[in-house]
Amino acid sequence: MNKLSTRNQTFMNRFGKYCFLFITLFSLSFPLKAQVPPCNPTMNPCLMQGNAVPIIVPLNASCQFTYPDVVTLHAWTAAPICSDGTNTWTRIGTPFVTQIPPAGTGPVGTGNNAVCSNTTFPVDIFAVYQFGIMTCTILKGDVFSVTDLLIPTLTLPPNVTFPVDNGCTVMASTVLAWAKANATVSDNCTGNPTLINNIVIVSNGIVPLACPTSPGPGGIVTFKTTDACGNMSNPPTAVNVFLSDNVAPTV
Repeated sequence: MNKLSTRNQTFMNRFGKYCFLFITLFSLSFPLKAQVPPCNPTMNPCLMQGNAVPIIVPLNASCQFTYPDVVTLHAWTAAPICSDGTNTWTRIGTPFVTQIPPAGTGPVGTGNNAVCSNTTFPVDIFAVYQFGIMTCTILKGDVFSVTDLLIPTLTLPPNVTFPVDNGCTVMASTVLAWAKANATVSDNCTGNPTLINNIVIVSNGIVPLACPTSPGPGGIVTFKTTDACGNMSNPPTAVNVFLSDNVAPTV
């Protein structure tokens, strides 16, 4: 009687361990499909990409993006049944084709610096198949691009007065240096030092000062800046330049 009880207890212990192992494996197979062993490479054609139209995701005002639905956009499909040359496997799981990171993941930032944030990001595409109690994963890769399409802003004081040089005017380099020292700039992805360094004169309407009017109107100068991805501030920022003759004549 004791021997029978001992055997029964041993059987129940083993049975409990097997049930626990089965439940554990089953629960891991679906939420964490990436842990399922890879399928035989001969099964790879069963996971197919429908098109290769580039996926381009615009960066938002914070230089961030959200992962797109690459599975849908590239029309990924998995065959209902798939052969490894010996056995026939059945597609399982919902959805049938999954991506990692999942669509909607984010927002993800790309930084704010002097380097253009336009780049590509990889995505894992996979499907899970089953044969008997065995499962396997067909895993392939895909990519999408992010791009910065937002223009930077450039603000300058609307008016400025410069003392004239010997030609009764002011050099463009002097005006540009003033603009870089007094500019207020912003962009979603490019840092301010880069934006300030990239300020240029678009049009220079300064004409020599006509005395005896001093200070007098010199003209309008317009400026622009460009972010690291080549987006230019628009429209150009206009500044009214006045000239002042502060040099006394010599006899």
